[in-house]
Amino acid sequence: MNPLEQRILRVNRIPKITGEPPFNYEDLIDIEAKISPLLVARERARVQALEILNISQDADDLEGLFREKNLPLPSAYAVFTTGHVPGENAIKLGTLGENIFQNFPSPETKGHQGEVYALPFADGLSMLGFFGRAHPNEYFGHPYGAIIVAHQLRVVKELIRRERADLGIDPPVFLSYLAGAAEGHALHIGRTGLILSDTEKTNVLHPGHGPAVLLDEFLGTHFQGKFESTSDETLGRIFVDKIHENGLVIQPVAVAGTPGTTEFQNPEETLEWKKTVEMGREYATGRYAETIFGQGSRHFLTAAFGMGITFEQATLRQRFLPEEIPVKKIGMLIITDIVGIKGSKDVAHQSNIEAAVRSAPLYQTPLLQALSEYVNTSEFNIGKQKDYSIRAKLGVL
Repeated sequence: MNPLEQRILRVNRIPKITGEPPFNYEDLIDIEAKISPLLVARERARVQALEILNISQDADDLEGLFREKNLPLPSAYAVFTTGHVPGENAIKLGTLGENIFQNFPSPETKGHQGEVYALPFADGLSMLGFFGRAHPNEYFGHPYGAIIVAHQLRVVKELIRRERADLGIDPPVFLSYLAGAAEGHALHIGRTGLILSDTEKTNVLHPGHGPAVLLDEFLGTHFQGKFESTSDETLGRIFVDKIHENGLVIQPVAVAGTPGTTEFQNPEETLEWKKTVEMGREYATGRYAETIFGQGSRHFLTAAFGMGITFEQATLRQRFLPEEIPVKKIGMLIITDIVGIKGSKDVAHQSNIEAAVRSAPLYQTPLLQALSEYVNTSEFNIGKQKDYSIRAKLGVL
């Protein structure tokens, strides 16, 4: 029974309070649905249940699409930022927000294509690459914005869980972003950084925000630790080596989602994060830098500023504790501006895009080379694991 039906007297008094003329009971149903905990709870539960089914169905459809095109299931996944290009051998699979990808939000930020490709590499293996992404700030204020933005990587994680269980492989996820680097630190425009730590100082949207109780049962708890590296150690070392072999520069970075997104940093925000990262060189992140880059590399740890990276990282961190192994991932920054007394006055979104267009394609060859080497390691070939997929959980309902 609708709560309004139990409280007719209260409803009949509303015109006396508002001064409106009498109205029909039905006129209030939509309004009551927004403020009644009972009705809101029902809607939230149904939204979560539908999203659980959508994740599983979209993973089914992607598996079917790869079979239809006679491609092996992906051995890696990627979300590429502005400037990256699919390459000559890429096979277009679709467009975000359309057809098979209708549940994947299309990007609204200029410079993001929103196309999906299979990128062949290494003896017939392939990567599923998303060229573009929706940004968390684009869905701020939507009651289910966190669910919408997280969908893309939740489908990726569903596929990874299936491949762990069915094939005994552990495909990594590569994510690239645009960012500014602190003035006086090691990185310069056009160069790249390997993300060792991500900090969200905006936090307008997080995959753990909003309805979660049913999603947690199928995805793992949204209460997760983040005192761990953003980028995988083994794949990180291989990736760094390949970048150096190609004559390019990469340094360790700690990145913050800038306060006040979508504006860039003011002087106090810049100094706060820069000084924090400099202290971090002597702490856990600095020590981790040396496991990947070698002795003394902690001194090159650079403070970087983005518009939000933690949302995607947190989506992938969510797992079934303590037994499920984390998703292997690599986070890469392309430096598009220098944050400081001069650079922060000159920064502009369009010039950042132009810098990315010049630099991003240079790093795709080292990435594919790194993946070709990584798929022969024990970290990739892990043997068949327990099935944590939604597919498995729905199968026992």
